[in-house]
Amino acid sequence: MLELDLLLLGFVENGLDTLDQDEPPVFERLLEMSDQVLQGWLLGDVVPTEKQMVSVIRKIRTAAWH
Repeated sequence: MLELDLLLLGFVENGLDTLDQDEPPVFERLLEMSDQVLQGWLLGDVVPTEKQMVSVIRKIRTAAWH
């Protein structure tokens, strides 16, 4: 999905360095999720249950929009 690709590209270009020491594996797991799950998390109002995933998603959203 193009919107997800653009959002994640914006994060990689502008915010990857904001990940805490223990978050890169969380980001890698996020990249393995289906487009439907990512769409809900990144573009919708679905909140993952994992606390670290919530933090990574917040950072992705922040970096992508700035």
